[in-house]
Amino acid sequence: MLRTKSQNLAVIGLALALVIGGASSLVFAHGDAKGVVKDRMDLMKDMADSMKVMGAMIKGETAFDPALVVEKAGFLADHAPMIPDMTPEGSNDHPSEALPTIWQAWDDYVADADALAAEGAKLVEIATTGADQATIRAQYVKLGKTCGTCHDRFRKPKE
Repeated sequence: MLRTKSQNLAVIGLALALVIGGASSLVFAHGDAKGVVKDRMDLMKDMADSMKVMGAMIKGETAFDPALVVEKAGFLADHAPMIPDMTPEGSNDHPSEALPTIWQAWDDYVADADALAAEGAKLVEIATTGADQATIRAQYVKLGKTCGTCHDRFRKPKE
């Protein structure tokens, strides 16, 4: 399906809103976090920061740098597989934003983490092959949707 430029910008904007909204709430939530919950929240914040850096380039707010895309997408690809290990059953007490549905649909949760790693790795591959910005943007949008899918299913809604 071909989208217009304005539709592409809307999708990019949605992906950025999900990432920025998630990152800003994490800053406040981290205050009481300890142990694996804090580690997981810190990792998620670092992932959100990586998405924000790439998103700023995609939106033209900062200079486009394929090497930086490789670095930030590589961080996501490398660290996403750690998410399930950082989510032991019962680690959803305040200030965690994890929903109990994680453990009820554990295989789906793991699959989402695997999908995040795979989409991040695809973005690394695309950015290292000298692809144009439109191709990189399209993969970034797919990566953002992968983040959003997991957030929609397994993270408490924002208040």
